[in-house]
Amino acid sequence: MEKLKNTAIYLFLLFLLFNTYLQGNQKKKFIRLNINSNPFIVELALTPSEWEKGLMFRKQIPDDYGMLFVFREEGYQWFWMKNTFVPLDIIWINREKKIVYIAENCKPCLEEPCPSYGEEIPVLYVLELKAGSVKKYGIKKGDRVDFLIP
Repeated sequence: MEKLKNTAIYLFLLFLLFNTYLQGNQKKKFIRLNINSNPFIVELALTPSEWEKGLMFRKQIPDDYGMLFVFREEGYQWFWMKNTFVPLDIIWINREKKIVYIAENCKPCLEEPCPSYGEEIPVLYVLELKAGSVKKYGIKKGDRVDFLIP
């Protein structure tokens, strides 16, 4: 069953990469990320413009898919849901790749002012997943997140 799930994830990744190529946007980068042995395919947000846009304007997000924000140095990171059309679970991850804070089921912001999500805890990474993923996979504060940035 695990092998079938991994095969499905790799096929999904190939689909995303091919789709990205067809759309003429060859700048997107994806990696595999694991939390509690649960694999996710995540798009990397590595630059200020990618951090600013995040998952805005996406009308749907597949299961087991997300976006990993990789910051240049550890610091406080606050997120909002302006122009984000789908609810998200947002996970803050420290330098040691341990989850230090979770905001579940963050709703799209329909009118300003939009609420901000975060804590005054220094982090190097923030992960956005489809809302419900935290509950579905039993993700909790203190869990280790496994990934390699190319």
